[in-house]
Amino acid sequence: MDAADVPELLRGRYQQWSWSLVQRHPGEVAVWRLERGAGRARDLRYLKVAVASRFPRLLDEGARMRWAHPYLPVPGVLDCASDGQVDWLVTAALPGRPASDEPLQADPERLVVLLAQGLRRFHAAPVQRCL
Repeated sequence: MDAADVPELLRGRYQQWSWSLVQRHPGEVAVWRLERGAGRARDLRYLKVAVASRFPRLLDEGARMRWAHPYLPVPGVLDCASDGQVDWLVTAALPGRPASDEPLQADPERLVVLLAQGLRRFHAAPVQRCL
């Protein structure tokens, strides 16, 4: 997937935003960081697009994120749809830093504790309502 594969509807909606490619698996999926404004007016989102034939579909990922949102710190789903060829998922950004950041990687004892706390919280979510 690349920018040419993003549906025109989304390219138009976010044409005033800056796009930074975060991750790409050619022919399958891509993730962009979308940003506009600065300071307190700064708005940050993530756009993930994938071929609609990919499993699991982004429509399913969006549904699971909406389910998890009341229980876990997952990004809010702002848009999740498909044009039949391409699925897309637009999410709000989360505060914090990724576990792959250098300060956490340099302190594996702290990282393990944080990951264990996150896993414990994940397993405390009510599975009977899981999608």
